[in-house]
Amino acid sequence: MNIFYLSTYFFSLGIFIFFARTSFIMMLIALEFLIISATLLLVYFSLYVTHNPEGIVATFFIILIGAIKAALGLSFFIKFNSLKNEDQNLILEDI
Repeated sequence: MNIFYLSTYFFSLGIFIFFARTSFIMMLIALEFLIISATLLLVYFSLYVTHNPEGIVATFFIILIGAIKAALGLSFFIKFNSLKNEDQNLILEDI
């Protein structure tokens, strides 16, 4: 039953952060908390309620998609950051 409470805590934390709207990145982190809470509940109900391991397979794919999303976001950040630095170097070379 502790997993259920942990999932409820993550869900309420995600809702609170999302509606606080401190920044766009914090809103994305809040959405990640919501996804984590959903996957925890999926594992909990698949193992302890229905005794069916299909929920764990679905959770694996959800985590896999999250990892791919994080890798793409990191690559975009690195690429745009390097483009920004190149633009600043071009401006400095013109002076």
